[in-house]
Amino acid sequence: MSERKVTVTLDQVSATTLWTLRDRAQEAMRPRPLIVDPVAIRAYRRIDYDFSGFGRIRQSHALRARCFDRAVADFARRHPRGVVVALGDGLETGFWRSDSDSLRWLSVDLPSVIEVRQQVMPQDARAEVMGCSALDARWIGRVDAEDGILITAQGLLGYLQPAEALGLIDECAHAFPGGEMVFDTVPGWLRRRSHHDTDSTRPPMPFHLTARQAARLPRHNPAISAVTELRLPAGRGLCGPIPFALAYHVPLGSLVRPTTTHAQFARAPAQR
Repeated sequence: MSERKVTVTLDQVSATTLWTLRDRAQEAMRPRPLIVDPVAIRAYRRIDYDFSGFGRIRQSHALRARCFDRAVADFARRHPRGVVVALGDGLETGFWRSDSDSLRWLSVDLPSVIEVRQQVMPQDARAEVMGCSALDARWIGRVDAEDGILITAQGLLGYLQPAEALGLIDECAHAFPGGEMVFDTVPGWLRRRSHHDTDSTRPPMPFHLTARQAARLPRHNPAISAVTELRLPAGRGLCGPIPFALAYHVPLGSLVRPTTTHAQFARAPAQR
């Protein structure tokens, strides 16, 4: 017997989580998938929604998810009992792709998105949810970061205003000294092209940041001790190994490629 369909009416920025879910699920159903994501496939099949408005299926969403998976796996090796706070987690399925059996997870998103998430995703005692905006500081008080914290913002910052995006990074850095954050951004040209490639219902992306600009964050914010760019795994065609090698090694590549940044937060000074 097939599972009951869940009718979804998300719109604006919240609806973009349906876009990325569709692309990951469709990729995972290919004969030679770039990502293994059975939870995404099941959730996608359960949702009653017109996905056609998102345009063509993009492998980039699967590649981005795998890049974040690598960051989570690296964090889990160093902090096996740590916590991942996934801001704007939407219908992402990184928790179930993680092979850690001890990481704790907190998914933060708007109440309407969390409601859908709870209907179509499995339940796990280590995976908590909180229905509020990532800009709402209440989630900070929910977190026990004693065993280490990794904050992720996958596909989130671009939809914020510049002051909001930079302010969120700064707030995380001050709230969790010694913690870490991984976030992705796109350069301005890609933001504009991406908006024109999809239908007019897609919300604008006010914030953009190149790899070169991200590398300068510690200069302007002493709460950030270091940043490292995380390289996307290669896919097919224009996302294949040769184009990606050029994008990451040609000097101008840092100005034009999407960027995934791993930021380390400065530790609080020792009290005397």
